[in-house]
Amino acid sequence: MKTFEVASVFLHHLGLVKQARPVLEQLARETDEAACLGVLDGAHSVCVDVAETSQAVRVVSHLGRRQPAHASALGKAQLAFRTQDELDQLWKAEEPAPLTGRTVVGRARLSDELGRVLTADLAFEDEELELGVRGLAAPVRDYARRVVGAIGLRGPAFRLSLERLERDLAPRVRAAAREVSRRLGHAAIPA
Repeated sequence: MKTFEVASVFLHHLGLVKQARPVLEQLARETDEAACLGVLDGAHSVCVDVAETSQAVRVVSHLGRRQPAHASALGKAQLAFRTQDELDQLWKAEEPAPLTGRTVVGRARLSDELGRVLTADLAFEDEELELGVRGLAAPVRDYARRVVGAIGLRGPAFRLSLERLERDLAPRVRAAAREVSRRLGHAAIPA
């Protein structure tokens, strides 16, 4: 049943995966960190494609892995663009729970965090999902300006300092997300 669920999510987003694959590969090459494409499935973010790093020490992102969206950069980059009603429905079914001592929980704190993501068009993950792991992600939009996924990087915290994430990697992740969005027709829509 689990295999069917993963295959179903993957097939539903096949066009997104096809357009994102070359961008993911380029992002992984440029940064030498694992690049992942994620989509929301309820209150979870699901990795639907990954381009691995050549680093010996790395964070493995398994295809089909479901992660609580409120604790992952890929998830937060998408949750920030949901309406408050949509978030209330998600969290009524599954209340956000702490996974580490750094996980942002509580509706007010999560709302503040998602507001920052909305403003910056970028989400950070600072050991919230797993201790020793950091990451960042930016939303991917389709031709109708809907956020349909997120593209991001994850890696060991010792290599991904907050300074490196913000200064060096954030512009690359934003550019990669914009490129995938453009490939999905987003740029074709007049402002």
